[in-house]
Amino acid sequence: MNRAQLRSKVIQRLRIPPAGDPLLDEPMLNDLIAQALRDVSSVSDWPWLVTSASITFTAGVGPVPATMVKVRELVINTARAKYVDLAEFLDTAWLGSQYVWTVIGTNIQLSPAPTISPTNTLYFIRGEPELTSDIAVPLIPEAHQAAILSRASYHAEVRRGRAEAAQFHNMEYEGDLSRMRDATKTRTGPRQVREAGARGRATW
Repeated sequence: MNRAQLRSKVIQRLRIPPAGDPLLDEPMLNDLIAQALRDVSSVSDWPWLVTSASITFTAGVGPVPATMVKVRELVINTARAKYVDLAEFLDTAWLGSQYVWTVIGTNIQLSPAPTISPTNTLYFIRGEPELTSDIAVPLIPEAHQAAILSRASYHAEVRRGRAEAAQFHNMEYEGDLSRMRDATKTRTGPRQVREAGARGRATW
């Protein structure tokens, strides 16, 4: 559904009369839908929020994409690069003992710093983009958009000061999230045990 269709569904759920509700005019309903999208997208690393981009490194430092919320993997020259936390990165950079990367502020940093920017792909979680028009469609699949409606309705009833109705919609929302988690849960067979160590990791 696009934003106009989502808003229409929320109006039906809240039983807003044709004359409207002064507390819930169209701009406010749009804001509540936007808030609901932010809420849903922040709950989990939903698969539809996973995307990728190439980073340009200068002296081993490259800016992360502006839409990135959480980093997942960095692939360099077709191999996964080893991620470490800041403390280990600083130790490793000083020792120069292995090829690693980390996130510092709004940048990805490689150690050791490559002489040229390597071929790479960064996989990351992005946030739901803002719906800036009535024809804009969220990333969340339509099969899971009931969570947007229940969450937006919850925020609307909070604004109205109707605690009992807000609690009802929140219970619906929790149920919607539970079904989303079940539907997106990865089901695989036994994982192949691989030899520990740096074998197969990226170098540059």
